[in-house]
Amino acid sequence: MSSMDKKTQARLEQKLRELICHTIPVVVDDRMFTLYRSLCGKYGLAPDRQAARFIGAWVNDELKQRLLGQGIICLDSVAAETVLPTIYRYLHEELALEVAAGLARHDELEAFEAGERTIVLMPSENNIGYRVARSPEEASVRPAWLYITWQDLLNTANADWLLSWVKR
Repeated sequence: MSSMDKKTQARLEQKLRELICHTIPVVVDDRMFTLYRSLCGKYGLAPDRQAARFIGAWVNDELKQRLLGQGIICLDSVAAETVLPTIYRYLHEELALEVAAGLARHDELEAFEAGERTIVLMPSENNIGYRVARSPEEASVRPAWLYITWQDLLNTANADWLLSWVKR
């Protein structure tokens, strides 16, 4: 990077700042930007690609720490349909199968669809468990219906909802 003229370097720095600010809404101070630029130079990578990877890993780690710190997270089933659509569909299908098998009543499925059930996320170091119940208290004594990895959560959850946890 030392052989690059100052005008080209300034253009690359501005491009990187724009990429950072438009990709993930986090504040990047000058020290952090200098670190990105140094790492890119050290490994001979384009600053924008390396910074995006670095920021993505940082945000994912920050998100995991925030969710672990929260303990359990409760959503009503309608909210879950918006922020965790894949999880909602899975849990809905499981409940529908239980109704079909006579293990649950049809009004349970209707209550789930109406947002009258609580979906509880139980983050742990290795995965996230999900429970469905009438209330958070009831969920504490029910078994988990599903476990997914952190990467699955990052790949399937609504990005705005995930970023709202990072911003807290």
